[in-house]
Amino acid sequence: MRITTQSPGFHSQPQSVGSQRPQVRTDESPLQTVLFGPVTPKQLDPTQYPNLSQALRWLNRQKTKIAAFHGDHEDDYEILLAEGQSACIDAHGRIYMGETLVRQADTEPELLTGILAHEIGHRPKSWKRPAGDTRAELLQMARDEEAKADHAAGRALAALSLSPEPVCQYLETHGHFEKQPENYYPVADRVRMIREAHSSESSRVRNKKRLFGGGFHDTGEVKTLIADGRTRNPR
Repeated sequence: MRITTQSPGFHSQPQSVGSQRPQVRTDESPLQTVLFGPVTPKQLDPTQYPNLSQALRWLNRQKTKIAAFHGDHEDDYEILLAEGQSACIDAHGRIYMGETLVRQADTEPELLTGILAHEIGHRPKSWKRPAGDTRAELLQMARDEEAKADHAAGRALAALSLSPEPVCQYLETHGHFEKQPENYYPVADRVRMIREAHSSESSRVRNKKRLFGGGFHDTGEVKTLIADGRTRNPR
């Protein structure tokens, strides 16, 4: 998400300062280029930010849970500290979390979890080369991809017993300032999708608890839950 405010964005990328950023290989992932532009964020050395070590460990625990929710392995994704105040994921599952954004882990954990869930919700290993390459086709592809990630974030937050409201409120406050509005469905529709996905998954979780009792928030139990859900409700 590209925004003009000083708040963290989902897919905004820092402006190029100093050293040149690595170029995205468009032959490898055209969808990544459409979504995030031709360069990746500048990676930072986490050892130079010891005050963020606890937050990064927490984010990695959240990553493990969210990956398991989707039936993925935690190693399918890697969290990298990057400059700036944004988050994005590349075609290899590398999630760039802006240093300014990571600093908010203590004060806004649900928002950061929602942003992380959105990035993992892109599930780049499922990306395919687009069938068409006209501007209209690429923009529609981007809108659908963002909608997929929003829906996945709502479901993952429900599975973690977290509220979707911090992410929804963030979008309602800042989403209108998006520099590439054509890449997204309207904010009201995005918020509705997140809330509806959260509500649907919450209902499914409650029903599962009634049937089988107990919690299932550890990785193994979440995987079992999702595997069972996929058997009965293939997507």
